[in-house]
Amino acid sequence: MSRVSPNEPRAGASLSLESVSLRRRTWLALLWSGIGSYGSSVLHLGALLALGWLLPPTDFGLLALALIFVGIAGSIGELGLSAALIQQKESGPTDLDSAFWCNLAIHLALALGTVAGAAPITSFLGDPRAAPLLQLLSLVFPISALAVVPRAILHRRMSFRPVSAAQLAGEVGFGAVGLTLGLLGLGAWSLAGAVLAQRAANSAVLWFAVDWRPGLAIDFDALRRLVRFGGPFMASAMVGRALIHVDYFVIGRFLGTEPLGYYSLAYQLAVVPLDRLVGLAGRVAFPAFSIVQESVERLKRGLLEGLRHLFTAVLPVVMAIVVLGPWLLRGLYGDKWEPSVVTLRILGLAGLCLLPRLAEAAFLALGKPHLRLWLALGRLAVFVALVAIGLRSGIEGIAACVAASLVAWAGATLAIAMRTLGIGAVELGESLWPAARAGLAALAPLLLFPVVSSTELSPWVALASTGVVMISIYLALALPPYRGVLRSWRRS
Repeated sequence: MSRVSPNEPRAGASLSLESVSLRRRTWLALLWSGIGSYGSSVLHLGALLALGWLLPPTDFGLLALALIFVGIAGSIGELGLSAALIQQKESGPTDLDSAFWCNLAIHLALALGTVAGAAPITSFLGDPRAAPLLQLLSLVFPISALAVVPRAILHRRMSFRPVSAAQLAGEVGFGAVGLTLGLLGLGAWSLAGAVLAQRAANSAVLWFAVDWRPGLAIDFDALRRLVRFGGPFMASAMVGRALIHVDYFVIGRFLGTEPLGYYSLAYQLAVVPLDRLVGLAGRVAFPAFSIVQESVERLKRGLLEGLRHLFTAVLPVVMAIVVLGPWLLRGLYGDKWEPSVVTLRILGLAGLCLLPRLAEAAFLALGKPHLRLWLALGRLAVFVALVAIGLRSGIEGIAACVAASLVAWAGATLAIAMRTLGIGAVELGESLWPAARAGLAALAPLLLFPVVSSTELSPWVALASTGVVMISIYLALALPPYRGVLRSWRRS
């Protein structure tokens, strides 16, 4: 893999872009991001399915509990400096060096604090048995810190090939270490080891993908400038992390570790693939939107085009999760993971509401990270307001609370984006309708599924044949418009 070497004054220090067609760069970035995201999702899913055979739900619950703190604390350590480096039109060597040492110092402090406070932290979260796992996972902080600036360099230059390689390497490490330790009978420790291997492989690939290496100079004026943008971004990231883990916390605290294990597997199968798909679009859109941040019209066109493409990609995944996912779960595990089935469907359907995250990239490019923060706080408030009711219905009720908060957040985010960029409701509808029409047509084979499944065919044959027909119908209706996109891409 070739290493990315930014421009002078020092190798690896400048984030300025070459004068290449932005559309072409964006499509190439999406291509590589798609390879990394889809490939890593497949690898992660395969490892999870295999580990689901080896380990009981309680082990997954203990890891999920420990990762609540790791996820939230990790967003603090970055201080939003990576996003600030991407949003700036130019970031010189002093900016990069200052951001690196600041991130590393904070992450090391977080690691030491986690080791010292693991017992009270896990007791508060609901199960002190997770304390040793949390102490081991404290190594995630310094390992992840090494990748912050290299990732920012690659994102700002829209060089996503090495980023995708890092994602794939991380999932290979996750699966190899997790399955090896699981076969050795190490239980929940195999999951913690898998997470560490994932982060280490990811950081190593990113570190060696750029020629930049930190100098010793720290410029506090540069840090203040970066923190001015990164502070609100960090706050919104912290709330976002809280949103990712607040459902885990509520279940682990009030329902127990075993229900958390059932919920965790459903969340990993339903939300994580969608989150990665939407996340890759956001990662590409943020630097692309930052390049054209002074042109509202170009931002508007870019957001509408991005939403159209993203909806086209996400819709079939949602249908597969909601319609075919439960059958796959039952076929693989039988009754062992049956409590996860309804939760899987609720969370999968809620995944459609993740699409407006693309609008957040436009807010950040416009230098308005506070919008992202207030929207995240609103989503958290909706979840908290509903959680007492949701607890009465167990993990399915908590999944419904997550879905309701996502619906409220998605509506508010789209409304603000439409007002900020001058997008009309008709324009938005015209962008989303082709994929929606293809999705509705693809649901038709479900009417025949009860008939097919009642024949002498095996359940696997019935499931596979229904899935193939659905996908074929969707692709036949959704892909023709992209011939023009491909021709436009070739001309750019």
